Parts: sequence; structure tokens; C-alpha cells
Amino acid sequence: MLELLKNNLHRKIVAIETLGPRRIYIQMKPENLLDAVNYFIELGMRFITISGIDELESFELLYHFSEDKTGVVFSLRVILDIANSEILSMERVLPAVAWIENEISELFGIRFRELSGKEHVLLSKDYCGRRNPLRKI
Repeated sequence: MLELLKNNLHRKIVAIETLGPRRIYIQMKPENLLDAVNYFIELGMRFITISGIDELESFELLYHFSEDKTGVVFSLRVILDIANSEILSMERVLPAVAWIENEISELFGIRFRELSGKEHVLLSKDYCGRRNPLRKI
């Protein structure tokens, strides 16, 4: 499967990191993420979730997919500059992603373009603490 991905996404891949026999990270530029997600869907991979990490000078988003037949988890990694933390929503191809994108937006302050129904999912509307509680700064 990894060779198939390399052959079909080779111009869009920044780096590949294998962390054991069943964990593969594929770094993409943010503008290529939609193409990669569409390709994973075409291959029949199952979307798991998105993880967000504040790296102080950048945000890392990991879009996790499972190849259920083999148990391999592929994570599409994108790095966003902290000053311009915006990315296209994957909601148009993965409707269920809207919930987690709203959650990441609320907790980290990352903006998802074309995300419908931007609303609070974890924090109350009258939350008076830091606006984005998982930001390190």
C-alpha cells in the first residue's frame, strides 16, 4: 500500500516516516491535503480522527486513516504556521469531520475554510477563560 501511495501522491508528499510496522506518517503541504484525503477515500480507507498539536511556532494536524484489512494506520501530517493557522475543511468529502474540526478550531484557534456550522462544541458560549485553551502561548 505504501508504494501505491508513493506512486500516486509522489509530487504532493513532503516526507514519509514509518514508526513501526503499522504506523506511517505522510507529510503533505496543506494545499495538497484534499487530494490526499480523496485518494485515501478512493482506496477504501476509514477516517479515524484528527489530532492537533501546538508546536509553539507551528501547528501540526494529523488526519488519521485506517487500512482495516491490514491494521495499518496512515496519518496525513500538515504543518501550519502559527501566524497563518488556516486550512481548507475536509467536510465536503468527509462530513463527519465537521465535529472534530470545530473542536480543534475552538481549542487551538485554527481556522477551517468552508467549514459549515462553526459553533462551540466543548466550551460554553460564555466561556471567559483563554479563548483557545490548548494554545501553549
